[in-house]
Amino acid sequence: MAKFDHYSMSPQEKNKILNELYSIVISLKTREQIINFFKDVLTSSEAVMLARRIQIAKMLLQGYGYIEISNKLKTGIDTIARVQCWLKDGFGGYLQALEKVVKKEEMETRRKEDMEARKNVDPNSFEGLAYRYPLYFGLSYEIYKMFKGYGREKRGRKCTRRK
Repeated sequence: MAKFDHYSMSPQEKNKILNELYSIVISLKTREQIINFFKDVLTSSEAVMLARRIQIAKMLLQGYGYIEISNKLKTGIDTIARVQCWLKDGFGGYLQALEKVVKKEEMETRRKEDMEARKNVDPNSFEGLAYRYPLYFGLSYEIYKMFKGYGREKRGRKCTRRK
């Protein structure tokens, strides 16, 4: 396929076709539709390149250095620097998208931890009932959790009286 020089297009023409692309992506409703669309539009290497840029942005936001990212993702320093520029001076698209992803990942992690904690709880105990009926036991369960360990540190010590 011959390469196309997008600089030869007028700004109006470029905006028209880009807006059409954005409208198509926005109109897709399900994850499956979005995946199928990108599989049809992008080659597998283009999709991987986009996904790697997102991983680079994520790692930069987590505080990783260029060398660490380069070694882990097997990517060039120039690519990492470009993504850093887009994060810093871009339109905020990376940050908005990654905030949503990070929040979703955090919620999923908390949900998994909560499910793991529930496995070890007797379903007939107060905690078990509070897990099953959170609206009914909400406030009282929060108070219970606050005072659950209260006083335990004192029980282990021996009191010594002065004579």
